[in-house]
Amino acid sequence: MQPFLEHIADRVFPPDESGPGGCEIGAAEYVARRLAGPRSADEPAITALRDHFEASARRLWGVSFCDLAAPHQDRLIEAVLAEHSPAGPESAAMRLLIDMTIEGIFADPVHGGNRGGAGWQLLAGMSRPPQAR
Repeated sequence: MQPFLEHIADRVFPPDESGPGGCEIGAAEYVARRLAGPRSADEPAITALRDHFEASARRLWGVSFCDLAAPHQDRLIEAVLAEHSPAGPESAAMRLLIDMTIEGIFADPVHGGNRGGAGWQLLAGMSRPPQAR
């Protein structure tokens, strides 16, 4: 599950010239801890989402989701968010995973994310509000 969470973290919050991505900030570790603890009831839905992405990647490109280039990962994520009912299982799980990833970027580092306060540093250094990437 960890490699999948790491790839999702960098798709939700990609690294760029302004700083590290979600994986380096520790969002995947945060999500993994949440799924192993207080959000354990959500773990089966996230596992099913991972399996859905894995099957789609293998069907479309013949490789694992984690081996896909970022644009192909983005395409699969966007398809889940756009083509399925917002209440559908894949869409709901993806939205939950996005929310938990963002929490991990800005949460107290004691919970496994926001490594070294990197998320807070990104916010502190911004001269304008964050924009979607």
